[in-house]
Formats: sequence, C-alpha cells, structure tokens
Amino acid sequence: MGDGKAPFIVDNRESDISEKVQGYLHDYCEISKQFDIATGYFEVGALKRLDGEWQKLDKIRILMGTEVSKTTKEALLQGIKSKLSDSFEHEREKYGNEFLDGIDAIVNGIRTGKIECRVFTEDKFHAKMYITYAKNPRIPPIALVGSSNFTIPGISQNIELNVKIEDSGRVQQLQEWFDYFWTHENTQEVTEDILEVMEHESYEYEPFLLYGKSLEEYFRDKGTVGPNVWHESGSVMWPMLDKYQKDGYQSMLRIAGQWNGAFLCDGVGLGKTYVGLMLIERLADFEGKNVLLLTPKSAHDAVWEPELKDKLGKLLGWGTNFLHMKHTDLTLKKYEDNWEMAKGKFDAIIIDEAHHFRNRDRQKHEKLLEFINQVRPKEVFFLTATPINNSVLDLKNMIDLFIGRDDKHFARPPLAINSMYGHFRRLKIALNKVIESEVDGFEAVDLSSQLAKKEAAEVLQQDPLVRAVVVQRSRGFVRQSQMIHGGREIQFPIPQPPNSWNYRLEEVYGSLLDDFETAFAKENPLFNLSIYYPYKYYRHDLSELEDFDFMDGRLKQIGRLIRIGMLKAFESSVYAFEARCNRLLLKLIAWLSHETHLIDETAKKRLDAWMQKHDEIFRYAANLENFIDEDDEEQDDTYADFPKVDKNLWENEDFDVQKIIDDTYEDLNQLISFIRHLRPIQPIDDSKLQRLIELIQTDAASATGKVIIFSEFKTTARYLERELKHALPTLKIGEVDSNSTKDRTLIVKKFSPYYNKTTPDELAEMGEEEIDILVSTDVLSEGLNLQDSTRLINYDIHWNPVRLMQRIGRIDRRMSPEVEALIISNHPERESERGKIAYWNFLPPDSLDNLINLYGKVTGKMVLISKLLGIQHGHGLDENQTMDMLIDLNEDMYSPSTTDETLKLKLDELIKNNPDAVNRWRKMPFHTFSGKSPDDRRGVFFCYRIPGPPPMTPNEIDDGVFSKWVTIDGIGDSRWYFYDLETEEILDGVGAMGLMHNIIECEPTTERSVILDKDQLKSYKKKVQKHIKNTALKALDAPMGTKPRLVCWIAIS
Repeated sequence: MGDGKAPFIVDNRESDISEKVQGYLHDYCEISKQFDIATGYFEVGALKRLDGEWQKLDKIRILMGTEVSKTTKEALLQGIKSKLSDSFEHEREKYGNEFLDGIDAIVNGIRTGKIECRVFTEDKFHAKMYITYAKNPRIPPIALVGSSNFTIPGISQNIELNVKIEDSGRVQQLQEWFDYFWTHENTQEVTEDILEVMEHESYEYEPFLLYGKSLEEYFRDKGTVGPNVWHESGSVMWPMLDKYQKDGYQSMLRIAGQWNGAFLCDGVGLGKTYVGLMLIERLADFEGKNVLLLTPKSAHDAVWEPELKDKLGKLLGWGTNFLHMKHTDLTLKKYEDNWEMAKGKFDAIIIDEAHHFRNRDRQKHEKLLEFINQVRPKEVFFLTATPINNSVLDLKNMIDLFIGRDDKHFARPPLAINSMYGHFRRLKIALNKVIESEVDGFEAVDLSSQLAKKEAAEVLQQDPLVRAVVVQRSRGFVRQSQMIHGGREIQFPIPQPPNSWNYRLEEVYGSLLDDFETAFAKENPLFNLSIYYPYKYYRHDLSELEDFDFMDGRLKQIGRLIRIGMLKAFESSVYAFEARCNRLLLKLIAWLSHETHLIDETAKKRLDAWMQKHDEIFRYAANLENFIDEDDEEQDDTYADFPKVDKNLWENEDFDVQKIIDDTYEDLNQLISFIRHLRPIQPIDDSKLQRLIELIQTDAASATGKVIIFSEFKTTARYLERELKHALPTLKIGEVDSNSTKDRTLIVKKFSPYYNKTTPDELAEMGEEEIDILVSTDVLSEGLNLQDSTRLINYDIHWNPVRLMQRIGRIDRRMSPEVEALIISNHPERESERGKIAYWNFLPPDSLDNLINLYGKVTGKMVLISKLLGIQHGHGLDENQTMDMLIDLNEDMYSPSTTDETLKLKLDELIKNNPDAVNRWRKMPFHTFSGKSPDDRRGVFFCYRIPGPPPMTPNEIDDGVFSKWVTIDGIGDSRWYFYDLETEEILDGVGAMGLMHNIIECEPTTERSVILDKDQLKSYKKKVQKHIKNTALKALDAPMGTKPRLVCWIAIS
C-alpha cells in the first residue's frame, strides 16, 4: 500500500474498495491491535462496513465532535444520540440493512469495553484522523490524516483527501494530539450513551408495541395545536370541557389553520355550544382576534347570550373584539352598511347550526360568501349536527364559504384535490350508486339491501376531503370515551321506540279525499300549473332558446315543489290545506287579471264572469290570506312558495296564452271544489285534532305534564294552539312560529325552566306561569334545551328527515346530573319518568301513504343520514319498524359508529391501561420490525408516514424556492398497508383500516415470532414502496425522489 515511509493519498476515487479508506482500514484490522479514530461525525454503518475485521482489534477509541455547539451536557448528549439514530435510519433505509445485521457485534463490543466513545465539547471538532497500532510491537503506529469522517460516505463514497503518515516522529505528535483531546476536561465520556442508543435501535421489540405505535401514528396530529399552557392555566372554558370536547376544539383549530375552515358535526345534544365557547375564548380573548358569532334567531337569545354572559362576559359590550349576531341579520336592510364596513374587520367567524347556509341559491348564503372572502379571507368554524340534509352538495356549498369557491383550494398536499367541484361530483355519483335510485329528486332507498352493507356510510366516511375538514363523534363514541378517560358521566335518555298515532283521514275530509286522490292520478297531478311551466305551449323552436335546459329544469322544479307543498299541507291539517288552496287561488286570479294575459275581450268577460260566480269564495280567501300571512315555515328547504305573478308573464306572440288560460281555469275549478269541501269542516269534525287531544289526555300524559308538539306549518301550529286552549282549559298552552311576536327566550324558559337556568318559583316571582303544552314549528327544533319535557309529538311528518332528528334532539339530548337532581328534589313525582323519553308520530294512513310513500321515504332517508353522519338516534316513525339497519341502530345506540371511532377508543384504552408500553413505543426508532403468529390472514403489515411540503413564506413561494418534502409532526399523514401473502394483494386506504387492525391487534403478552426469511421480507417491502409511489405519492404529485418514511412493520406469519 505504499513504498516505505513515503506519504501517499487515499481519496476514494477508485472503484476498487481496497483503494478507499474503507479498504485501508479493512486491511489494517488484520495487522493492528488498536484504532484511535478522530472524526467530526460518526455513523454506525462505518463500523458495520468493517464487520468481521474490526473484531480482530483489541481496542477502538472514537473521539468525535458535535454538529453544533451545545450549552448543556444534556443538550450535547441529545445531539449525539439524535445524530447516531439518524445513522441507524440511513443504515436501514439508504443502505438496505433493514435488519441491522452486524450491529449486535458492535453493541457487544461497546458493552465489553472494546469500543470506547468520547466527544469534545468546547468547540466544534472537525478533525479526521485514523491511527493504527500494530500487533507487532516492533512496528510503529501509522496515521491516516485528511478529510474523511468515520461515516459511510467518508470512508467509501465521497471524493476525499487523506494522507498516510508513517514518520514515527510525526505520528508520535499525532498520538499526543489525540491523547490531549481524549483526556481533555471538556471531553465527555459517551460510551454508555452510545450503547444506550445502539441497544435501543437494535432491540427486538414485541409486536404489541408496534401495534400500539401504529394506532397512535394513524391519529398523529389529528387533534393537537401545541402546548396547552394557556388552556390549563388561563382559560375559563377549558376545565368545563370533557376530553372529547377538548379534542374537538383542538382539531378544529388545527384544521382551520391548514384549510381556513373546519366543521364540528358531533351528534345532536353532545355539547357543541361549549366547544364554540372555547373557540371564542381562544380566538378573541387569548389571541386577540376579531371574532364574529352567527347563530339562529331561536338560539341567539335562549342559548348563546345566557352562556356568553355567564362564562365570557368580558367579551360582551361596546369596544370588544367580539360580536354576536343572528343569521337573519345578514340580509336585513338596516344592517347593510354595517356589514359592508365590517368586511375587513373580522379574523374568524363561528357559525352555529351552519347547515342553514347550505343552499347556495339563498340570499344569506351569497351575503355570507361575500362577507367572508372580500377584503381579506377569514377562518370559519361551522357547528352543525347535520351538514348534509338533502344532498352531499350541501356540504360542498358550505365549504365554498371559506374557500371563496376556489376550485383549487385543496390542490396542495396532503389532499391534492385538483378540482373541488369535480371531487364532489364523483362523491355524489358514488353515493347514488349505493342508493341506486332517485324519485322526483328525493332519495328512495332500499335500506335492507343497501345500507345494511354499510356501503353508503363508507363512501362518505372514507372520503379524504370530508375526513380532512370534518370533526364528528357519535353518542356511542362519547359515552365510551368518557368511561375510558374517567370524565364526567355522560347521561342520555334511554332510547325508546317511536309510537305511531293513526287517525282516519276519511273522517276528516270525507268525499274530498276521493277528489284529492283523483286529482293526483291525472297526467299533471293535482293541477296543471301551466302559468309556472308554459313551454308545452311555446310557439317557436325550443332548441333556439338560450339555456333552455336550465330554465326548463327550474320551472318544472317549481311545479313539482308546489304539488309537494299541497300534499304536505293536506296531510298536516285541514286549516293548512285550506290556506294553501286559498293562496294558489289568489295567485292564479292575479295572473289571469294581469293585462298581459287579458288577450282579448273574451278573456276579460270570462274572468269577470268567473269572479262574479265565485265572488264570495274569492273574498273569503283574500281575507283569510291577510289574516294568516304566509303558511310555509321554511320554504327553501321543503317546497317553493308560489312565485310572484310579475315573474310569470307570458307574451301571446311567444306562447299560446289561450291554452295557458284554459289550464288555469281548470286549476281554479279544482281549487273551488277543494275549498267548498273544506269550509264546512269544523274542529269537532277533525278526527286528527280529536286524536291529538285524546293522546295528550292518555298516552302522552305524564307527571311532568309537559308535551311539545311540532308541526311543519305555522297555520297548523296556530290552529292547534287555538283549539287546544278550548279543549284543555286547565292546561297552559304556548305557541311559537317564525312570525311570532312573543319573546321566544321567555317561552322556552316557561316550558323548560330547569334546563334554561331558572325554576318555576323564579318564573312565579316574575309573574309568569309555566307552559304545559308547547306547539311550535321548526323554529324551536334546533339548538335548544327542552329536556324538562319527556314527551314529544310530531303532528305532521317533515319532508326533511334531518328536521325530525333535530326535533327529537330537543328532549333526547345530554342530561345534566345537577339539573336532574334539582328536578327530582323539587318534583319527586317526576322521578320515574326522568331519562325516559317518549314520542309519537301522526302517521298518514294507508290512503295517503299510497300517494306519497311518505312512510318509506322519510324512514329510509332518516336512517341513511343517521348512518352517514353518526346521528345516533336510530329513530324511525313506527314502533313496528323492522328494517335491519334501524334495529341495529337502536341496539347499538351506545356503540361507536365508524371505524375511526372504534380505533380511537381502542387507542385510548391502550394508553390508559399500558402506560409503560406507551412510553416505550413512543421512544421506538423508525423502521422498527417485529412479527407475530397469524390469527387468520398471513402477510406483512406496514405503517408509513407520507411526506408533505414544509411551510414556506410568501417570498419563498414567489421566488420559486424548492423545499424537500418532510414527514415531521404536523406535515403529511400516516397510512397503513398490508401485503397479503396468499393473494399478493396490497390493502390500503381508510376502507381497509378495520380489517388491517383486526390482523395486527394483539396483547402485551403476545410473543414475537418471525418465520419469513429476510430476503422475502425485503421483497415485500419493495413491492409496498412501489405501490405507495404509484398511488399516494403520485396522487400528491410529489417531487421526484420523495420517499415515504417507514414507521414500523410487522410480519404476520
């Protein structure tokens, strides 16, 4: 290797390993007894490359430096350990030594003292020197000095410059130099620390630790926002929250920080208000941001204002950075200038019952969209138990609010969704494939064959965008979470089957029922409604009309919704149906009376004759219309109101107006027939009303004496209030609808005092009496606490099943042990019924069921939405409901509803019951391998971190700076994969999580067992890595060279 004592160069440039530093050291191991190595950096792989040779030495002393200056010994040691751990990861992943072959010998060498390690700490130490001591005492030491660190690149890969020194005098100086730093006071002995790292890295871990690590890794960064110092010491709300609420709050902050908006969709009655209060305190009080809270009118005064005053009073009043407004304030003329001026003021917006903004065609949606995105974008936090009401597009429309309808908002990793609208189109198609059919725009679902497979649930639960922005926990999850974490006991009413309460429709309507069914059997059911859809009488070529398809669909929709409205009013009450008939009659007459449609003298005479013949009915309808105002409680959700006449003017030159007029008179005659049948009907003849009175006096009677009755129509609600006061004079009756001028907050307190922070005695002191029976439209179906009552009646069935669940949620919600104790203390007679709710549905009998299939439609969709979004009531319409899914929901009332919930509860349980194991798996190195015997399927499980781009400043983005993708906490996500040995299939994705969990699940006592040989395991790992590259990384459009990071893997064989 040289010629006498002449110096020579070793620089790694030759391909022959013998000409590299590695070869040099390899050869000298044969003739040496000791190495003294000075190196700036040390990799365990460098020593591994001398495996089989270094063992021939008696001693190896390694003196190393640190990468950076450290201020304390602890910090210095941590830096050394971290650097050494990185070298193990390189050894496994970069150099292909997955099973750390040869490392055991190094560990034993350190343990026995053959290898010693020290680090010089005073200054940065970048020396590179190798002194070899020959076994033959007559041969002097030789030194190699230069640029090669004792790392794999340093001894075999990099072009280096090292000089061999054999001059004994010079080598002696180098020996003295080494001994000086080896014994220096600022040199630390780190052999034990190096040994600790090596033992830690090479330990054969039990499979249980990898199982726990994989579970925790899956939920990595799904609920953290950094240190809890402020929460734990400075927050008013934090101590009031249960564990699941704290997790939800933290997840909301994390999601909004990443995507600018977040949804909390916990089930009805699970305390979203408290999470909202926590967000307000954090954002407005701690962070000093300007925060806007938008709440429904019903909850503004009855729920939020009392809670804000009680808990966050310092944020209320003039001059604060917090403002609380109603949803309806967005469109009020008196606030128009205020909203305009405030567009640049707010940093964050919290929206309670956010599903009210799901319809993009409504004015309040447009107003809010503009407010959020103009001047500067704002973080938006949505609180709603029902983000999807009629279509998955409901969720898309709400997401639009915080992304400003930016189709590319979610294009960046980890979602990499290049078109948000395209994504939702595909999601809707996927759901429709499961649902299989749509009837008149409403889903008709064969639940027994479809949802029992949980396919629809899985489509939504596995969607990456939904998972990224929605936080949702079911009642079952919350209950079990509280048990695991030792939180306050969560009490809910015992789930009860629904009760049906039938009535004889023919006794209400008489012969009108036959007329109604006959009218619905026509080609144009019920009415022609040609004034709303005149295009069958268009005089020209329809294909020449611009946007005809859109216009055609919109006009047909109006007619369809008007018919549905009539149908629902007919089922609701005589009074509601009569009011709707009167209104349509007035609209049709107004259309006929417009000068555009008085096309000739004949048309004028015809109208005058009709008006003269039916003058009394017309005047009656006009007077009644002025008295009752509008009859639809929520027209945008259920069916359209009758459009204004001036929006339906059809010129005779374009349309055959005479035929439209003829159809309209046919409709008028049908209405006259209906009205003539309706007017003689008196309350005593209304069998449905009489059945309600009977129900209140018998089955629905209770010690509490409180019953809430819901109706979709304000005309029905007012009708019921009036008639119940006459029929039940000893009971106090109250009524609320959207046009009520009464104080809603006071009415709510009078009906449910205890759950609204008052008592009957306090009401009496105010001169107020309790309400026994409260009749309401759906204005009281959301966000209110009405649990003083345990009885609820749905007088009519709302077409939107989400409303039904919201209604039931007023009494079927989380109970307060303190309030319950107070109720029982003051009213011991109520004890037997507390926590046992009952509710009744007035179901349409078979004659009406044949027309609208309401029973099947509403029951089916309610269960569908329940299963999709974790609304865990499982309430149907009838106690005889036999569908498997509904039975499962009732039986599994307190079970978690999604795989994620099941796995999260499993993780929480593991953490609680195995604290020592948790500490160990959290310290485990990356790439850890283990194995266990199979319970069923054989294969290899992998838990990988998928990288993502690090945060970049605006300047870096503008400058086109490229940043390597990373897998540090807060970036990227963790995913599971399973290579099946039998099928050679690779399982991945959320849908396979439950199956993979069952495969790897094990106990602390499960023994480590590895049967597969190392080459097989390596080949399976390569296949999975290729799969990840072609799926996850390709979908993310990751830069060339980006690789996933293996957390751990388990052989199941």
